[in-house]
Amino acid sequence: MSATLDAGAVTGFDPAAFTRRASRRHRTRSAASALLDGYTAVLSVGVAGLFGYGLLTALNHQLGAVTVVRPVTDPAAAVLPAATCLPLLGLILTTAALGAALRLGPVGPDRAQLAWWLWAPVPRAGLLARQGASRVLAAAAVGALCLLPVLAVLTLGPGLVLGAITGGLLAALAAEVAVAAQAAGRVPLMRRVTAGLGVAAAAAGLALVLSGWLLPTGVPMIAGVLTAAPTGWFVIAAGGAVWPPVALAAVVAVGWLAVRRRLGTITTSELARGGGAVQMLQLWAITGGADELVRTGPSAVASTTRAHRWIARVRTAVGALLAADAISAVRQRGSWTLAVLPAAAWSPAFIVGANGLVPVALVLVLTALAGMATAARTVRAGAAMTELDGLLPLSAARTRQLHAAVPALLLGGMMTVLCAGLVLLGAADPGLIAVGAIAGLGLGACAVRSAYRPPVDFSAPPIPTPFGYLPSSALATMSQGPDLAVVVLVPVVVALVIGATAPLLIVAQAVVVLVVVLIATTPPITS
Repeated sequence: MSATLDAGAVTGFDPAAFTRRASRRHRTRSAASALLDGYTAVLSVGVAGLFGYGLLTALNHQLGAVTVVRPVTDPAAAVLPAATCLPLLGLILTTAALGAALRLGPVGPDRAQLAWWLWAPVPRAGLLARQGASRVLAAAAVGALCLLPVLAVLTLGPGLVLGAITGGLLAALAAEVAVAAQAAGRVPLMRRVTAGLGVAAAAAGLALVLSGWLLPTGVPMIAGVLTAAPTGWFVIAAGGAVWPPVALAAVVAVGWLAVRRRLGTITTSELARGGGAVQMLQLWAITGGADELVRTGPSAVASTTRAHRWIARVRTAVGALLAADAISAVRQRGSWTLAVLPAAAWSPAFIVGANGLVPVALVLVLTALAGMATAARTVRAGAAMTELDGLLPLSAARTRQLHAAVPALLLGGMMTVLCAGLVLLGAADPGLIAVGAIAGLGLGACAVRSAYRPPVDFSAPPIPTPFGYLPSSALATMSQGPDLAVVVLVPVVVALVIGATAPLLIVAQAVVVLVVVLIATTPPITS
């Protein structure tokens, strides 16, 4: 449809220029107000830059000295120098940027533009060029910011800026590839390519670890191959080389000129999908509904014809609810990440200088929170339609307790495997496995609390933030679930601190989980 519209489009008319002229004619803000807003923005960026530089300096001084605190895991397991892992980080960053760009469109107008201009016989390429450029620049900014803390541990000189710029250009190039795939109608194919890049990154990480254990002389060779690839050029730039950012900037510029000509071929349905994804992201920023963003991507549920076998055996209300949650967990795309997350939590133990208490505990907490968010999707659909729960002859508290069964089983298994790996790596005695398994049960209840969190109260007075005004209850809504999950993980972190698990710690973990389960599965009292 887009090709037909562009072929018969009215020539000599630019919708973007017309919109800008119309907005200037009806502008209500004075020049003094615009000047004041500009001054405030520059001052805010300057203060944020100084604060960020101070934080990066602290990171360099505190973390640059090889180890944070005493090693938590066996030092013999740390077979990889930190410098050899940096090129792998570039591959992971590029894969993540490409996947995020494909999920968000990346080009997609809002509803007003879609209704007023994209159905009209006007050339759409110029209108979409501004949006595409903004998406590419946003990807570059996010990529550079993600690499800044990592590179600050290594250097604070010109290499810090060059490395961050190179990382940003890698993310920008990934966004341009996503735009090209959207224009060519090859988004599903590019999603498969992204999955292949993720598998390649995992294989490279596994190869590094195995080589460090079995053939240490092969580690520099693997790291050299990863550094020679464009995704590893930011490591060369961090050493002071100027050619990597210059070469990537030229590729990004030429790529944008080539992609810009094809923006007009993007179908209206694809633009509507991209615009809906971006609007959902904006809604998530206000309400904290992260799972709403997931629904805007490819179907989050995989269909299966074997579900009727499970349903046919159900005879009770409890069985019906448990079967529904189990089927939802099986059908849910992305549930396989629960099997991969423990490996991510073990990764600091293999890196020299990263096997201290702070990195290991931080990665463990983040991994547990990511697993809780994944498991919460299994009950999110039921929480969004409370009428389904109301059809069951069960109390609200009993329904939530049963909803916690499947997430608790999944997260209990994940935490058991995670803690067993840490025990094998010398972090603590085998009692850590029991502490982690019990913590997984509490994380299941936290997943239900996250799924049943109330909507944001927009009637409350908004609070000013650097990103605009937000509802005062937004932070409280977003924290429901992770707040108690952090409490559940405290005994696990304590076991890592002391390096052992006394029976009293296991009992304390059980008591904490019991209290958390009661709090998380008790519905609020409504007046």
